[in-house]
Amino acid sequence: PQAVQYYNVLWANPVAIKASKATFPRTKKFTSIDSLIALTNKCKKAGYEGLAIGGNSTFAVSWMLDAMLPTAVSAGELDNMFKNFRATTPLTANYTDPGFVRTLTALETLGKADIYQKGFLGQTPAQAQALFAAGKSCLYLGISGDVGTFIKAATAAGTMNFTPDFATLPGVLAGTPSTLTPFYGTAYGVPQKSKNQEWAIELLKYFASDEGQTIGTIKAGGAVPISTTIKKANLELLPPLVKSVMDFVKKNPVKSGWTSEVPGSVSQAVINPLIQ
Repeated sequence: PQAVQYYNVLWANPVAIKASKATFPRTKKFTSIDSLIALTNKCKKAGYEGLAIGGNSTFAVSWMLDAMLPTAVSAGELDNMFKNFRATTPLTANYTDPGFVRTLTALETLGKADIYQKGFLGQTPAQAQALFAAGKSCLYLGISGDVGTFIKAATAAGTMNFTPDFATLPGVLAGTPSTLTPFYGTAYGVPQKSKNQEWAIELLKYFASDEGQTIGTIKAGGAVPISTTIKKANLELLPPLVKSVMDFVKKNPVKSGWTSEVPGSVSQAVINPLIQ
């Protein structure tokens, strides 16, 4: 893997939220579905969109299930859901069980409350990002790596004139906020029929080394490196927003997402259209 990305980051526009007289959680945690709905309602009343999301993608809406599901099921149930797609794993947690159904119901509630931008099901992540960067929505659902990509580019181009804050999604039950969701990617390998396997392996070794991670992941990508041996001084080169996310994760342990643990043909391919 190249980097650690945290998804289900609710990037926030402090300027739009203040102008909407909406309440943003100081703890960076929405503690209830109602509190998120209340914020987006005030934003829309003030002329902004609520939560911008790449609704026509094959992953964005199901990301939200990854964040909220762990708040509705036990650790044992979640672990079985990660593994029971395998024929060798006994089925002890069913997808018709109350916790999974409650999570889908919570997502349905958010959809019916009209928290998303107008026409979100026809918009790509890039379009949702552009809407947020232009200051036209209060929130955007993204990843920690956004700091080194569209946020960096839009700020440099002068089209983004605010410094984002961030928060986590609410949990299924009031008082149980969710956490950020980790993804360890992107993975690289060498094709079996490569003509220069030795050189390719050497390149990957360098790419995964502390020096390679510092240059490629931290400096170029502004992302959290996968290596745990990188010098603290090099980690200080990360953008302040990314370091803020890392500090949050240290205090609020993350939980893996169902769609990240289960093959896409079993998870996202099924659940994403259902939520849409």
